[in-house]
Amino acid sequence: MGADQHPEGLQAGCGAQRRRRVEHAEYYFETGILPATEQKAFAAPLITHGVAANRKVLETIAQYSLEQGLTPKLTQLEDLYPPSMLNQ
Repeated sequence: MGADQHPEGLQAGCGAQRRRRVEHAEYYFETGILPATEQKAFAAPLITHGVAANRKVLETIAQYSLEQGLTPKLTQLEDLYPPSMLNQ
């Protein structure tokens, strides 16, 4: 398996965890303890995977690393990841 591929189990496991979280909260939405307007936000993934989904966080880390003197220049994501991973 190449460096630009995610293990299928990782993606499947995240989906299963999200489904369990939503199923667990259904009672609270049905009884009105949690407002129905929040149901969509509650179903959103807690963790995102891939460079594209985390670009802002990774760029911020690179900026902090430069500001703290940990790196001599601003590291670009294109220097860290192969092109095939940048859009994942």
